[in-house]
Amino acid sequence: MCVLFFCSGFPALLYQIVWQRALFAIYGVNIESVTIVVTAFMLGLGLGSLFGGYISKTAGAPKLLLFGLVELGIGAFGLVSLRVFHFAAAYTAGIPPLQTGLVAFLLVVIPTVLMGSTLPLLAAYLVRYSHNTGRSVGILYFVNTLGSAVACIAAALFTMRYLGESGSVMLAAAVNGAVGTAVLLLYAAAGNERNGPAIAPEETVPRRAASGLLPFPAALLVAGLAGFVSLAYEIAWYRVYSFTSGGEAWSFSFLLGAYLAGIALGSLLVRYLCRDVTAANVRRYARWIALFIIAANVVGFLVIPAVARLITHLSYTRTFPLVTLAAALLGAEFPLICHVAIRPDSRAGAKLSYIYLGNIIGSALGSYVFGFIFLDHLSCSRPTASSTASMSACNIPGISRTTRPSRPSSRTKAASLP
Repeated sequence: MCVLFFCSGFPALLYQIVWQRALFAIYGVNIESVTIVVTAFMLGLGLGSLFGGYISKTAGAPKLLLFGLVELGIGAFGLVSLRVFHFAAAYTAGIPPLQTGLVAFLLVVIPTVLMGSTLPLLAAYLVRYSHNTGRSVGILYFVNTLGSAVACIAAALFTMRYLGESGSVMLAAAVNGAVGTAVLLLYAAAGNERNGPAIAPEETVPRRAASGLLPFPAALLVAGLAGFVSLAYEIAWYRVYSFTSGGEAWSFSFLLGAYLAGIALGSLLVRYLCRDVTAANVRRYARWIALFIIAANVVGFLVIPAVARLITHLSYTRTFPLVTLAAALLGAEFPLICHVAIRPDSRAGAKLSYIYLGNIIGSALGSYVFGFIFLDHLSCSRPTASSTASMSACNIPGISRTTRPSRPSSRTKAASLP
């Protein structure tokens, strides 16, 4: 299942890259369209999470069978997606931004809802075997995000260069079809899911795993704030790397790959910290969460000045491990929050879906507030004479040794964004 869920993350990111480019070609490439399209993706994933969580708590629901069918459904949509987008473009060209956002959401709602439903379904499936929420969520989050990180690198180096948009979508659909077929064969070979160990209902979960949990509203708030901070840092890092790379188109793909790889590694790390949650050790987990949040913000804040110093001696691509380290500390928070807030019972998938939705809402707000509001009124930093000279040495257009580098307006076209 881990191998299959890793493969499931690969086409998901390819679809996002290709579909974003297709929608940008239709509605223009600027900060408004970027935010609208990304928000539409996130909203679809959030709704899909709720859908998957609702199904997962249904008694007798064949979660493995549903996962296989979902993968086949995503692949089927992928095969016709570009035709659907081009057909919609012929009837919606020139519409106002509000209608643009609605159309973009309607175009991607079906596949993103299907994508968002897979994590709660598989988490509920694995919890019945492990009886440990943190380990189940940690390994699933790790393999799926790592698959997406690999897709970022593959898109920059191979798929978009040699296959183009149509070929990349066909490759993604083929991977979905292979994963879906393998899951259905696995389900058929096992007979049915009832042959596995039974999941404990909520009222029979051992006291040691059910007591001392973090209050669920607090978990939702922390997950949302973690998502807000993560996306705010990603946007700040993207702005900095846009300057240092001179707007190279593939730089964002490598940045996103480094960011997702860090999220994956952080999820894998905390998986080994997750033990049974009791009243005695819940405070220890709360301290772990606080320490990861503090460390993530310290490292994330230091990425920008570190890059400003290092690019005078190294290629900017060699500074991506800094992003990976900061993202790893950010990625460690989600599985830990789930572990101390969700009992390993029959409702684990449903409760995970709410925390996942809270994280997605926080991420969407982080992207919007930081990209539309903060960067309109605040710069990433106030450069000194030495840092201005360092940036000038990188041959960045519009920056000289004697003038302060101008911050791009939020209305500036971001043609390099995939």
